[in-house]
Amino acid sequence: MHFDSLDNYYGNGRIGHTMSDDSKSDSQQPLNVGDPAPDFHLMASDNAECDLSDLKGEVVVLVFFSETFSEYTTEQVKMFAKLHRSLKRDHVNVIGVVTEPMTTIDTLVDEEQVPFRILCDFDRVVVQEFGVLAQHIDGLTMVPRPSVFVIDKRGVIIYRWLGEDHEIQPDIEEIAQVARAAL
Repeated sequence: MHFDSLDNYYGNGRIGHTMSDDSKSDSQQPLNVGDPAPDFHLMASDNAECDLSDLKGEVVVLVFFSETFSEYTTEQVKMFAKLHRSLKRDHVNVIGVVTEPMTTIDTLVDEEQVPFRILCDFDRVVVQEFGVLAQHIDGLTMVPRPSVFVIDKRGVIIYRWLGEDHEIQPDIEEIAQVARAAL
C-alpha cells in the first residue's frame, strides 16, 4: 500500500490524497485524483432518485461498501454517519453505494439508523465506472472494494482511499479535512 498526493491541485495549496495498493482484486483501474467523477443515476434508500450531476456545485463524499451486514461495514457505516453529522452543516453530501438489492439496503438503513443516503447499484455499473469492482476480496466475489472518493464542486475527484481488505478503515479525519478544504 502507498500514499500519493497531488500537491497544489487547485494552485491554492489544497492537496488531493490517494491510498492505493497493487492487489489483484480490481477488474480495472480505479479512478484517480484529478479525474472527473462519472455521472450516474441510482435509486436511493429514501426511494428518491439520485444523479451525481444534480450535486454539482456541492462537495460529495462517495463511499462504496462491499457488503451490508458484516462487522467491518457496520463499523464503517457508523463512522460515516458521524462524518455526515459533522459535515451536514457545511452542506457536504455523504453518500453510500451498495450492490445488494434495495430491500437489503432498506434493512441496513433501518437497523443502523443510517442518516445519509445509500444508493443501490445492483447492476454494478457505477462500481465499474469508478473502477472499484473487486473480482475477489476477503472471500467475496464481484463486490465493491471498500473505497472512498471525495468529489469537489466541479465534479472532480480530489481524494480517494482504496481498502485492501476488511481490516483497515479509512481515515475519517483526513476525509473531513479534504471535504472542508474543498468548500
